[in-house]
Amino acid sequence: MREKRYHLSAIFAVSDTVTCSFKPMEHFPFGPLAAIFTTTAFLPQAVKVIRTRDTRSLSLTMYIFMFTGTTLWTFHGIYLQDKAIIYSNIITSALNAVILTMKIQDTLRERQKRKEAS
Repeated sequence: MREKRYHLSAIFAVSDTVTCSFKPMEHFPFGPLAAIFTTTAFLPQAVKVIRTRDTRSLSLTMYIFMFTGTTLWTFHGIYLQDKAIIYSNIITSALNAVILTMKIQDTLRERQKRKEAS
């Protein structure tokens, strides 16, 4: 005996795509919350470096990449018109710029000292 198959739309007069209109997480502020956490996570390092002026243990390459990345995220946020992305990355880029400037100055000073010692 052959099995009969019916299409859902033929029985209920609905489309074959079933969608759920109840989305409990739709209005949860993931973007702003993530922005607060990532920006706040960077603050202790920035404060420590600015206070101590010690950048010896920091990677110049990492801060170049970090600054470039947060700057690009800022432009992406502007494109998307997403305030959470824009503001958090502007703040993080500014902190990165300060640390990066300090790191570059320290690196140049170290090279100059080595050059003079030679």
